[in-house]
Amino acid sequence: MAVWDEPFSATQSCAEQGGSSRDCFRVFVSVAEEVFRRRSSELFNFLPVENSRILTVEAYYAVMMHELAHYFLRHEERVRSEEISRSKAEFEADTQGIFWALANGRTPESLSYFIFPIMVFDLAFGGVSSSHYDAPICRQGSIRSISRTVGRASDVIIHLSDGSFRNPDASIALSFLTETSPQFIGDWQRENCQNTFENELGALSKEINALVAIFRNHIDLLVPQPNGDMTEPNWAFSPGDPLPLISDVLDAAQKATFTRWLYASVLSNLVSRAAITPGAHSYFDVNSEEYERILRYVYNNGTSKNHGVMLYGTAGLGYLNDPTLDGLLTHIARLELSLEYDHRTGNTYWWLADAYLLLGLCSKAKSTYIRAMDDVLSDADPILKEYRRLYNELPC
Repeated sequence: MAVWDEPFSATQSCAEQGGSSRDCFRVFVSVAEEVFRRRSSELFNFLPVENSRILTVEAYYAVMMHELAHYFLRHEERVRSEEISRSKAEFEADTQGIFWALANGRTPESLSYFIFPIMVFDLAFGGVSSSHYDAPICRQGSIRSISRTVGRASDVIIHLSDGSFRNPDASIALSFLTETSPQFIGDWQRENCQNTFENELGALSKEINALVAIFRNHIDLLVPQPNGDMTEPNWAFSPGDPLPLISDVLDAAQKATFTRWLYASVLSNLVSRAAITPGAHSYFDVNSEEYERILRYVYNNGTSKNHGVMLYGTAGLGYLNDPTLDGLLTHIARLELSLEYDHRTGNTYWWLADAYLLLGLCSKAKSTYIRAMDDVLSDADPILKEYRRLYNELPC
């Protein structure tokens, strides 16, 4: 906190002299910038320059995810109709942003990097009251409470569902799949904050623990034995019927409020894994009412990426069960739509190119691999070499 002493004092002086919040905020920023410039070597000499940059990027990423969550969760419409309060909308957006951070390997509490200086200014100015929003010090505590309630279990659930959990020992996965508990903010916040969201944190914890229990019951299916290099993910399930696992997740999802995206993401991941598990297609009917329930849930509660993953899985399961010309055309349509929904994986392009070859459309297979190569972000990515090899081996 020492680094903020000067901007804090300058802001207090501004407020005592009758300065407006806008004027005093300019003072706060100006003094904070001068302090950080003057003391940068002292403050950050323990951090490589790259690490300091990463912290800044993480904070900006968290703010963008938070604002995107407002749009994703339809908060403008729901606040206007008084379905939820503005403070509740902030809680939901904080929660959703933290889930997205976990799913993308980001720091869950990184939004607090952004909130902290705002909190310091607010305290220095004497607290900028609002009937719509919680004070920054309360937001700071809330973000940390959400992050700790979400816990490590949610991160493990995401990676177990998509097959990227790399340890082949099921007991290791079980050791990570521990129940979370609501991390309430504390006595100061209870006495001074307009909202502590204790009930919401309890509900959040309960929804995550439902997934923990389901995954523990199906751990042998989720963590297959390794084939080859143990450091590589085994994307397929263990042999067996994955439908009971998916049905359990779908049933629990119907009761979720704060974790609907998490459940949608898990469902789409599980379906896509089933599509690449030998023999698993025989348990699925993509035209059934039960499968339609899965599709509806993912489309109603997932992101574009989740929709793409779901279409990819549906394409694989559907064609394996209907290897006719009509089935092949439907397979192609689903894969093309999956790419539009941003599920741009190697398997999607390979399946699509192979499908065009089965129709005798070699030029379409060629253009598919060109699209695939254009999607690769780094020339050093080994998949680029594989795409080039497949492209060069095409018979046209």
